[in-house]
Amino acid sequence: MSAHIGSVVFPYPLKWADKPGRVVVGSKTRTRSGNLVILTVENARQTHREARLVFEWTPFASVQTLIEYWRAGASYSADLEGTGEILTVRFDPEKGVTNLKHQSGRDVVHAHFQGTENDLYTGEVNLIIES
Repeated sequence: MSAHIGSVVFPYPLKWADKPGRVVVGSKTRTRSGNLVILTVENARQTHREARLVFEWTPFASVQTLIEYWRAGASYSADLEGTGEILTVRFDPEKGVTNLKHQSGRDVVHAHFQGTENDLYTGEVNLIIES
């Protein structure tokens, strides 16, 4: 099975950087007197989890499609790790596709690489898993 988001198929499974994390609902605020007020809930639901995933060796055309998905704000089916587990995801509206870097590891003028076999990128996608 191949890792994919919508029609974008990744050459390698995505690295799910924060997979072991659990949803913790709560907040803390320091009052003017210096006391700390903490609010938490007993059983936080684990739906609508946030996921930060790293991709590598991905063609620029696929990166452009991911950015278009992010801007569209729709939901997509995804197999994030190439295991056959299909999830419904949407891109985080604030930071959907970030940390784009040419796979060579240095900043390049894209016009020199566009459409060539060296036109590969690494970066992150930030998703919200709906189900």
